[in-house]
Amino acid sequence: MNSRTQVILRRTAGALALLTTMALTPAFAAPQGGNPERMLERMAQHVDLSDTQRVEIGELLQAAAAEGAADRARMQEIRRELQSQGASFDAAASESLTEELGAITARNAYRRTETRAAVRALLSEEQRAKLDAMESQRGKGREPGKMKGPRQD
Repeated sequence: MNSRTQVILRRTAGALALLTTMALTPAFAAPQGGNPERMLERMAQHVDLSDTQRVEIGELLQAAAAEGAADRARMQEIRRELQSQGASFDAAASESLTEELGAITARNAYRRTETRAAVRALLSEEQRAKLDAMESQRGKGREPGKMKGPRQD
């Protein structure tokens, strides 16, 4: 197998791993450019949080969002750099950028998992069961492949 094919296979495998990680991570766990207040409000409504839990979980979500801000900005920069390589492709630069993108994505996945675990530790068994039920319903009722957002009839 030639080196160009190996590079393409490596990149494809990396992209699939990133997509799988992003797809399997719960959305509430740590804001990925989302709104921590909205996430907290939705969770509070479904899980019946106490005032203390609301404060503590709010702090966790805010901290996760703040920690991820620089990573989100860098990911946008990387994506722009990769898109700009259409006319003048530089394999070494692209590979380096995609590896950095993978490292950032892995760090974000870890942060979401860590935040999710910290949130769950603050909940009672009954609240965790409600949260699990809420998460299992996430995305149901939508057509496959349709994104959230305003209807476009």
